[in-house]
This record gives sequence, C-alpha cells and structure tokens, in this order.
Amino acid sequence: MAKEDQKETIAAPAPIKKPMNHLVCVAWAFIFIGALALVQTIQSFINEPLAVPNFLMVFIVVGWGLLKRKPLWRTFALSCAYVFFIFTVGKILIVVKSPDGMEGAPLFSVVMFWAISVLMIAGGGYAIWALQTKAVRSQFDSKL
Repeated sequence: MAKEDQKETIAAPAPIKKPMNHLVCVAWAFIFIGALALVQTIQSFINEPLAVPNFLMVFIVVGWGLLKRKPLWRTFALSCAYVFFIFTVGKILIVVKSPDGMEGAPLFSVVMFWAISVLMIAGGGYAIWALQTKAVRSQFDSKL
C-alpha cells in the first residue's frame, strides 16, 4: 500500500501554442482573391463572350508559389501588395479631394467603396509587413 501512496499524479504538459505563420495567411489570401477573380471571369464570359479576363486570376499561382516557398513569387507578391496599397491610397485621395467626391452615388456604392478601400489598405499593409518579416524571409532559399 505504501507504493500506491507514493505515486504522484502527473499532469499532462500544457499544449505548446504554435506561432501564427503569416506567410500561410498571406498565401491563402492571394489564392482566395485569385479564385474570386476566376469566378468573376467565368461569369463575365458566360454573360458577354468578348469580356476581358480579370488579371487577378494570377494570384492563384502567386499564392501557390508562396506556399512552395519560391523566392520569385515572394518578390512578386510583395510588389503587388505595394501597388495595390499605393493605388488604393491614391484613389481615396482623389475621391476626397475632388469637389464632387461621390456626390450623387447610391449609398450602397459609397459604402462598398469605403469598405473595399479599407480592406485593401489593411490587407495590403499586412501582406507588406508579413512578407518582409525576418521569419518569413528566412523561409525562402534566395537573397531576393
């Protein structure tokens, strides 16, 4: 009975929380945007055979390249994030500075403009930050 009294209760170790992998989040965001562009392109071609394809479909390949840790796609994704960020800020400045602004536009259009603009600035800023962190850069095998 003495041995049973001496047994200690061993608690299970606390689960180790893995740090968030920002690269995977950015890659899947690119894939999601690319998939939406692909759906939009298919819908456009169904409704209008001479429609222009949405070039954002290439984001599917960009996201896949990020998941495969290809340095070229990291550089391309970073460039795209900067372009979208800068153009969105420019578009906002044009709307705010113009004398008419969005006067006369339906409320839904105004709300969508601001919602999409805020999401693009936040998403672009996050992608720029995430792709330049040391943890993400170290996952790529090139000095690009």
